[in-house]
This record gives sequence, C-alpha cells and structure tokens, in this order.
Amino acid sequence: MNPFETVKQNTSARQVAEFYGAKFNKNGMCQCPFHKDKTPRMKIDNRFYCFGCNETGDAIDYVSKLFGIGLRETAIKICEDLSLEYDKTTQKTRPVVLHTNMVFEILVPY
Repeated sequence: MNPFETVKQNTSARQVAEFYGAKFNKNGMCQCPFHKDKTPRMKIDNRFYCFGCNETGDAIDYVSKLFGIGLRETAIKICEDLSLEYDKTTQKTRPVVLHTNMVFEILVPY
C-alpha cells in the first residue's frame, strides 16, 4: 500500500492528533491548533472539525496543516512516526506533454 492508503486504513484523525499532542476534555473536544483557541472547539474522530475556524479534514489534513508540509510528505511522516509499514517503491505513471504532438509516460514516485 502507498502511504496515503496506509494512513487512512490504520489510523484516525483522533489517534494522530493525540500522538502530536492534542489534549481532549471529557466531551471529546480539544483546543484547535490552527487558531488562537482558549476553549476546546475542535471535535476529532475519524475526521476533525473546528467550530471556531471551520477547519475540517482527515488525519493527513490535520498533520499537514499542523506542520505546514505537503500531503505526500505528511503521509510519509505519519507512517514513519507511528511505525506503519508502507510500500516505498510504489510508483505511478502520468502522461506528460513535452511537445505539441508528443506524449510520454514518465515514472514518478508516489
């Protein structure tokens, strides 16, 4: 599996948020790390939603916004930090137009 599939199948946004320091109250709410928040306004389960700033997403989105890194880097970071195994050799092909009438398949790391 690629890192995206690995993260989505093995973690939830809550597990990832707890790993990176989120503290939850008895109602399952935490302070939002994406804006100045004095009271817990973020609900996190499989996905997260902040009732203060309306940020929403999954585990990968949460960590991407938390550290300010791209989605691919984020998926790999989560896999490495949580010791999740993923296929490091996964590659995809995508068509790239180099000239008007020429299309080539180029292998790009996924």
